[in-house]
Order: sequence, then structure tokens, then C-alpha cells
Amino acid sequence: SLRIPLWLFLATPSDRLRDRAGRLASAISSLGVAAEAADSSAQVGGGSVPAEPLPSSAVRLTPPFPGPFPGESDLARGLRAGDPPVVARLHRGALLLDLRAVPEADDPLLLDAVRRLVRP
Repeated sequence: SLRIPLWLFLATPSDRLRDRAGRLASAISSLGVAAEAADSSAQVGGGSVPAEPLPSSAVRLTPPFPGPFPGESDLARGLRAGDPPVVARLHRGALLLDLRAVPEADDPLLLDAVRRLVRP
């Protein structure tokens, strides 16, 4: 049933994720952070039995990073230390905020987490 978060995450259409990533990237860019929507992939499972990757979308944050965050790992650490914590993925010098497992209702929280770091 779609009341189980995993099923909801799996059932979300890729084009919906892409639209969300575009809106969030635009909002984050307005804060002065280089951000763009990017194709991504998510994985269900792990350990000794990883599943096939699922198409996803992410907001890709790229250098120069704001304020006291000289690199992507510094910005990732700042996001994890927030309330609520945000877990991002480091990828080729950028930071990916993958939306596959983030409920759409939490998009404002994600934007606020970035806003708190760049405009304390």
C-alpha cells in the first residue's frame, strides 16, 4: 500500500522528481548557492544483495560553496548537523540532494536547511 513510505518512494514518477529538483534548485540558487537539477539514481537494498538502481533526480550543489564551507564535504557535514539533519551524497566535487526518498511535503524543510547554513 502507498501508506508504507518505501512503496510511495518507489511509485513516485521520475518526471515528478525532476520537476521538484528544478523548483528546489531554483530556490536554492536564489540564496546564492550554485544549484541545478540533475539526473541521479537511487538504490533499494544494499549489503550483499543490492537491487538495480532506480532513476531519480537530485539537486546538485557545486562550488564555490557558501561561507565557512570550502568544500563539498564541509557543506555535507553542516547539513548533517542541522535540525532536521539532511544527508547528502558527495559526487565528483559536488553535493547531491537526492529526492527519491524525500517526501514532497519535506521540500520546504530541505530548502530551510540550506537557507540556515548560508544565511545564519
